[in-house]
Amino acid sequence: MDYQQLHPRYREIDVGKELRLVTPDLHHAAQSLSWVESLDVVQYMGADFPSPTLEGEKRRIEEIMSNKDEYSWMVEYDGKVIGNVCINSIAEATQQFGVKAGNLTVLIGDKNYWGKGIGVKVCTAILAWAFEEASFMRMTARALQENIASIKTLQKLGFEEVGTEPYEGLVQGKPSVWRNFTLVA
Repeated sequence: MDYQQLHPRYREIDVGKELRLVTPDLHHAAQSLSWVESLDVVQYMGADFPSPTLEGEKRRIEEIMSNKDEYSWMVEYDGKVIGNVCINSIAEATQQFGVKAGNLTVLIGDKNYWGKGIGVKVCTAILAWAFEEASFMRMTARALQENIASIKTLQKLGFEEVGTEPYEGLVQGKPSVWRNFTLVA
């Protein structure tokens, strides 16, 4: 069964002339491996990637492709995959809020594309799809307090900050907190 069959209303999205959101595929593993190998890229993700390998990254992408509780896209710029965006934890968020909801995450993994507004463009397209085509009524997101770029992105998108929660790991050797955000359709 292919990704579109497992994920109702899923489609690839053209964001702009050179920017597209495409279906995750195993051939993306080599590129995404380079992101998870970089401490600069993963330091604010809240996930641990000890000793990443190509086989491990292929397994991670297989899990993404088979997960019915999330919609995921690879961010492609001028034919090159540079990141990932997804709506995850749909069942949990829907139960919590009593309306179809999910958690938005975005990673621009290729540092050459940081600071160019791509995250805002990608998330704007995903939110339009979610609210206009996929019947979502609410979106949540979170960012570690040190991740100023993600916080600014969420604020530009219209997310409202709704509190914090402890982060169980360390960021740059120090305790941190998640800043939680929400957006209602």
